[in-house]
Parts: sequence; structure tokens; C-alpha cells
Amino acid sequence: MTEARQEPRSRRHRVSRTLNTGLMLMLAVVSIGLPATVACAADIGDGLNAFSMFPFSGHTRFDWRTCSGIADCKSDCITPKGFTFARYQLEPGVEVDVYNAHLDSGTCLTDFTARGDQAKQLVREIVARSEGRAVIVAGDLNLRRSRLADGEILDYLLNAAGLRDTCDELNCGEDRLDRILVRSGDQVVLTPLNEEDLGDLFTTDFGDGPEPLSDHDPLRVNIQYEWYAP
Repeated sequence: MTEARQEPRSRRHRVSRTLNTGLMLMLAVVSIGLPATVACAADIGDGLNAFSMFPFSGHTRFDWRTCSGIADCKSDCITPKGFTFARYQLEPGVEVDVYNAHLDSGTCLTDFTARGDQAKQLVREIVARSEGRAVIVAGDLNLRRSRLADGEILDYLLNAAGLRDTCDELNCGEDRLDRILVRSGDQVVLTPLNEEDLGDLFTTDFGDGPEPLSDHDPLRVNIQYEWYAP
């Protein structure tokens, strides 16, 4: 038996690099009564907040074991970066494991080393938690193919975890820092359909406004899933 569904738009967003913005969005979601599941970080700057109209469970946050820079090399060691895991229910019996990641930035040698170690840590968790399951990895990966070391790290991440870069599949033509990676599972097949830049929508009117809510434009990829009953 096969069932095909197209994921409705605006169902899940990775939101906010700052605590204040994350809390404001959470309060807005609650105040207008949207049926959303919310997970906001307790720290400033990790960019790992999640808002979803699909229910999710098992939300867990992991700190990176390696970082680069305190007063140099983008100072990532003073920013609480890491990744999260959660299991999303698209419909009864249909689940996708979602990993939301924010890797170190910068172009110092230690930055490349840190990103490589972080990719290995992320892969270990995917292997341990998501064997045979459909997976989405999304976030500010800070990996550009135009940088040789980053290209090697991205290839490792894709190959070791069996992921596909939606930018490659949709011929986006950009060498971006933010990426959405997907993998089909034993019973759920994920197919990227199209992508959109939502920078014009994620703004605030505070101050002189409108001002962007983040230094990165939000990226949305619409994904179709097919479910094969056991």
C-alpha cells in the first residue's frame, strides 16, 4: 500500500539566532492560538528554536564537543551552538527524524577542524537514533563548497549519513551556508519539490524597520512524502 502526501507549506521553521526573537515568536504563536508545537532555547545565539504544526516528541539538545575561538576566529566557543533532535509525526504512523544544527563559523584552520569534528558528532547521533528512518537535517551548517575543506566535510556528512542536499536536487545554483538535507527511510520516501527564500516575510517593524529577524534569510523547502505501510 502506498500513500502520497505533499507536506503543507509553513509547517516547520528553524527560527532565530537570538533568545529575544525566539521568545517573541513563541509568545506570538501562543497569543494567536496557532496549533503549533514549540521548542525554544534557554541560551542566546544558538539558532535552534523550532515551531511546528506537526507534533513532535523526544526533543533533545546536544552541545558540540569541539569549538573554535574565544576572542578570535568568530568566537564560536562563547556561543552555545550545537544541534537538536526531535521525532515529528506527519500523520499517525508516519514519522520523520529532524536534526537542527548550527555549526561553527569562520575560516581559521581551527574553524575547519571544529566543523569537521561537529559533522562527525552529528553523524554518530544520526546513526545511533535514526537507523532505517527518514531524516531531515536543517540549519546554518556554515559549509561552502567553494572552500575545499568545507566541501570535504559536506561530502562526508552526506555520504556517512546517507543524506541528499536539496540544493543539489533542486539545482538552486547557490553556494549557501544554510542547507536542508534529506534522507528517505524504510517506509517513508522524501522528495524535495521546490524551495523559497522567505527573507521578505521574516522582518520586524521595531526601530526604523522593517529589519530582518536574522542575519540569514529563512529558507523553506517543500517536501513530498510517500508512506509505505509495513
